[in-house]
Amino acid sequence: MDDLDDDAPKKTPKATIVRRAIVGLLALACAGGWLYTRYLVKKETLGGTCSYDMHCRSEAPRCLRPSAEGEGVCSRPCDDDGDCAPDIKCVKVGLDEYDERGRQLEGGYCFPQTLLDARKKKKPETESRAVTPDSWIDVPASPDQLEGEVQVERGGAKVTYEVKGTLLRLAGAGKSSKRTIVDTATLRVYTVDDDKKTFAASQIATSPGEPRLTKTDRKDTVAGRACEVWQIDEGKTTREACVVSGAALIDPSARTASAWEKELTVRGVFPLRVLEGDKPKVVVSKLEARPVDASGFVVPKSYKNLAAR
Repeated sequence: MDDLDDDAPKKTPKATIVRRAIVGLLALACAGGWLYTRYLVKKETLGGTCSYDMHCRSEAPRCLRPSAEGEGVCSRPCDDDGDCAPDIKCVKVGLDEYDERGRQLEGGYCFPQTLLDARKKKKPETESRAVTPDSWIDVPASPDQLEGEVQVERGGAKVTYEVKGTLLRLAGAGKSSKRTIVDTATLRVYTVDDDKKTFAASQIATSPGEPRLTKTDRKDTVAGRACEVWQIDEGKTTREACVVSGAALIDPSARTASAWEKELTVRGVFPLRVLEGDKPKVVVSKLEARPVDASGFVVPKSYKNLAAR
């Protein structure tokens, strides 16, 4: 009897059956996603409107978008106008790629002349950037930048900032003559004493790491503002950030900014919410969009620099 039992076929464990079923479903999902992207999504040629790269044909595979909210145009790399088509120009544009110093890289891409003309009318060159010669800090003045008062909840604490593009200023100081300003473009914090006419500038260090940012096709609303959902993968940790363009967020009280915070910063996006799993890491509980007076961010050249480094 024992010999007969040994020869009988063994039943496949339930755990193995479940694992095989999950693998099969994942394979079907991947195949379905590939088929949908490859054959079912409507694809545009050079100069056509798009939202993501998958909406473009192979001859113009990149979807270049002027903003997170606006539609883009299918494009391809170029060296001069001859690489494009009639009425389509080869222009330098900022890429979603950055060098080791966090500076945005540029490359030649084909753009329709009609789109270039529309962008010129919408965004005059005189308004794109403000240079403040009498200040240690240049105050940005782009028509697309985020401005207003923002209340940020992080680690159980609430902090209110005034935001003006790439600059942040701690709000709620009352009649104090001291100001704390963060320049997210350079990762520097300025502590200003207007009574003594002095300031100290210090660099915010960044943690090592190479997080991968992926823009999803999802959107949400946080603090009454529409935002785009990005996925942040760093090692075994996955985070989800809902971001808006035109500003950035760095905590001035932190000695070191995390690698994912820096990645969002160099891309010029402000996180309205950051989730790590189901746990909120950063949440904007209030966002009042309004013009912010530039004088609150000016540090006169006559002020003495106490601790520049």
